[in-house]
Amino acid sequence: MSAGIFMTELAAAYNAIQAGRAKPDLAALPIQYADFSAWQRARLDGGELEAQRAHWRQQLADAPLLLQLPTDFARPAEPSGRAGDVGLEVSAEATAGLRALAAGCGATMFTVLLAAWQVRRPRPSPPGCAPACPAAPRSVQRRA
Repeated sequence: MSAGIFMTELAAAYNAIQAGRAKPDLAALPIQYADFSAWQRARLDGGELEAQRAHWRQQLADAPLLLQLPTDFARPAEPSGRAGDVGLEVSAEATAGLRALAAGCGATMFTVLLAAWQVRRPRPSPPGCAPACPAAPRSVQRRA
């Protein structure tokens, strides 16, 4: 269900950008995020939060520490902690469109780019790794 809604809204956003409109024509949602947030906060009071925390700790207990994605070379036996840079040039026009999309959706540029990467990536997640746990550290998310 969510994937269908996402694809419909993504297509509407793309069509709006192609037509030169700042925002897509989307139907109003029956509830807003603030409504959901208030419901969730009330639900999590009284011990439910700890139960949820325990559940997810158990579910993710065996999650791999490293995301095993295909690479061009073998990983070193001992990680050095050093990272590399991969340059990518995005045109000013494309960047403006992405910023407009993010602003129109109330999202950050990081979220829009991560969603695009998830949709575009050619391979599914490795066995044992949930596809919904992106491998970007919090420090990267704050800077984006």
